[in-house]
Amino acid sequence: MDSMRVATNLLGNCVAAFAVSRWEGALDLGQAKKALNGEAAFVPDPDRPATSADPVVRPEPVRSAEKPYH
Repeated sequence: MDSMRVATNLLGNCVAAFAVSRWEGALDLGQAKKALNGEAAFVPDPDRPATSADPVVRPEPVRSAEKPYH
């Protein structure tokens, strides 16, 4: 029973975020559709300083040509 309350709360918060952003004119529908369809990747804004809420981007490990992995 408690897990259904958590799922309902999560879904309600997601819908509310979209509703408020559209109400205030901050929602770019074209970009939102691309992001939800997996066509657009997250690109951080270079003018905004990073915060602890930002996703952590880990670089790919560099593989040396001299010692290939087997």
